[in-house]
Amino acid sequence: MISNEDIIRLSTDSSFNKGEYLYESGCVSKILRSRNSFEGIVSGSFLYKVTLGIEDGNFDFQCSCPYNHGGICKHEVAFALAILNGEYNEKTETKHDSPADKEAFSKCFKKASQEKKLSFLKQLLNKDSDLQNQFVSFIKNRSEDLDEIIGVNIDKIKEAVHNQLVSIDFDFIVENHDPYNGRDYDDEGYFDEANDEISNVFLPFKNKAIEFVKKGNLQDAVRIMLGLYEGVQNLPSFEENEYEIFYESYNEVALALLRESFDDITGNIEQVVISDESIHKILELFFQRYEYHKAPIAGINKKENETLIYNLKYFEKLFLSLITTKNTAGYFYKIIIKKDLECMDMAFVLLKLAEVVENEKMWIETAERFARFDLKIAKQLLEKYKSKKQEKDFNRIAELAFGKWPRDVDYYLIHNVNKELKKELYIKALWSYTAGVQSTAHYSKLRAYLDQAQKKKFADEIKENYHEIFFVQLLEIEERYEAILAYVQKRKNISYNFESIITPIRNIYPDESFNIIRDKCNAALNEYNRDRKTYHRMAKWLKVMSLIESKKQETRQYITTLYEHKPNLPALKDEIRKAQLV
Repeated sequence: MISNEDIIRLSTDSSFNKGEYLYESGCVSKILRSRNSFEGIVSGSFLYKVTLGIEDGNFDFQCSCPYNHGGICKHEVAFALAILNGEYNEKTETKHDSPADKEAFSKCFKKASQEKKLSFLKQLLNKDSDLQNQFVSFIKNRSEDLDEIIGVNIDKIKEAVHNQLVSIDFDFIVENHDPYNGRDYDDEGYFDEANDEISNVFLPFKNKAIEFVKKGNLQDAVRIMLGLYEGVQNLPSFEENEYEIFYESYNEVALALLRESFDDITGNIEQVVISDESIHKILELFFQRYEYHKAPIAGINKKENETLIYNLKYFEKLFLSLITTKNTAGYFYKIIIKKDLECMDMAFVLLKLAEVVENEKMWIETAERFARFDLKIAKQLLEKYKSKKQEKDFNRIAELAFGKWPRDVDYYLIHNVNKELKKELYIKALWSYTAGVQSTAHYSKLRAYLDQAQKKKFADEIKENYHEIFFVQLLEIEERYEAILAYVQKRKNISYNFESIITPIRNIYPDESFNIIRDKCNAALNEYNRDRKTYHRMAKWLKVMSLIESKKQETRQYITTLYEHKPNLPALKDEIRKAQLV
């Protein structure tokens, strides 16, 4: 999946050293693997969420820290080293059948007799009591006999949630946190405790909403969602606490955690059958509340200093789950037009509406409008034009997407752009991808399109981003050995990848290489704070020295001198033996 060489290649010397230290200090925890993706926590100054996706040899790291200095950060290095050493658990996933063929289902459904459809429905309902409840709700549009729509009071939930969130004592959490409460020392585990306190406020409301959903009462479930959302607004600033334990505002932290609860609720909504009438009522309910806060009546529905504007993006998954038929799609679209909501926050909703009503023209127009603002939409539009063989439009969106998100679309473009018709774009994408994954195989393809000045420019860009090993590999491919020697001499005392960057010239410049390695070993021996790690690194350098063909005898003599060093250095002897140098 990922090798030590990959990690070194993707990081700078500094981030690799710091990341290795974090890993060895036990700062990586809770790594879960799901197919070719990993997620986990790395503790540093704060707790950071780190993820890694692997696809076709491309490593997509993400970390919640603010690092932005080239290469992957120290938390990502530590995370990758843990994965490399197998320190992760497989994520338990619910198995789903492969997606149904919609076209095949549609044809089969139309051909089936009413008798067969009813037979299937009866058997399905007999197997699941929740489905029976949903059926009653679907037929009656109210499930009076099973779960009466009680009209949950949004304002009461809002007030209850807000009061509970305001009452959380974050200072108390920090002051009473036990860093030794667990397998490893964790000085900042109070982040998890603080998040748990916030999530626990939402939990009973979330569970009640899911209970309503399973019984077919979606209106009260949505009322709970609205109350939760409004209760999270206008929270006090962390500055009012002695310890400011989050980077973001309290509102932002709480909203992020609330979104997880919303995902659980909408995930259940996606599994139920809803009548068109119920969906219409839910949409009416939502937009009544939306308008209520958009244009409040002075002195009636707005408290002093209260500001609350609905961010429609937080309800995107709910909206998508409600677009089930052409009828509901048309009804929803009329609301959007009437309220002038054709905005970026509703882009995916508009696309779903166009898809459900089978209006390809509307879908394309919507995607074209928002493609420049969202990578996912741009990719969908590219696939649409690709399937329709509209190469001119495909190339136009490809140029737009690469201009906005080069590292996110470069791999796709080098495999889908016509490199004869769009040679310049193809080269740019290949340049970007090669620099990102630092692959000599891809550089071999790229260099065929570059002149000497461009090859030098590419190598200089890699050098500026502190990717030492790949930079030296490029120089080796171009046979710029003098440049490698000059680089080694410049970096010999500060490079963590010393043994890798000197290897290509060990037999080109044997005398210089031997002297550089010997001097580096002697300097390491004179370090005041040398330790076992120092000797381990020395053994790596000596391994390279042993491969200098014309210096075999001198190398043996020098290694023997180190091995028999007086005073005796047992740890150095052990490392030399481990490296099989004696």
